[in-house]
Amino acid sequence: MSDIEAMKIESCWNFRFVRLATPRFPISVVALFAIIVVLVGCQSKHSEETAKPPDISGIYILETINGNNLPSTPPHKGGAPLITSGAFTINPDSTCTSKILFALPSGKISSHEVSATYKREGNTLHMRWRGAGRTVGTLDGDLFTMNNEGTMFAYRKQP
Repeated sequence: MSDIEAMKIESCWNFRFVRLATPRFPISVVALFAIIVVLVGCQSKHSEETAKPPDISGIYILETINGNNLPSTPPHKGGAPLITSGAFTINPDSTCTSKILFALPSGKISSHEVSATYKREGNTLHMRWRGAGRTVGTLDGDLFTMNNEGTMFAYRKQP
């Protein structure tokens, strides 16, 4: 046997040895790993998409108007009555109501109640009032604030 033939056999043998000595994962192990990675990624995304936002429904009691404690007279063209209390109710069916109690100059207490439908986007409520315009409110924990034509109403959710 010539030296060249011996080198070819040795080269061939080394090639086979390298291929056999190199750790190889069976295709099934690689495929299983890929499936696990995909499922874990899908599960995380699915959990985020299906996570329900916190329940905001309930009764919120009016605390301040433009940062002033009640009773308070909000700024209003032509004057406004003294607001003594108020409540804002958010229903789970995308409706809400606002009821304000105020003192008339005669000393009598009167109320004004309006209702709306709302669309929730994160912590923001976009309200469309029946027979009136639109307002935007913001939720921050148990605090609900609403800007109504430049007057800021702040309500706190009741336990």
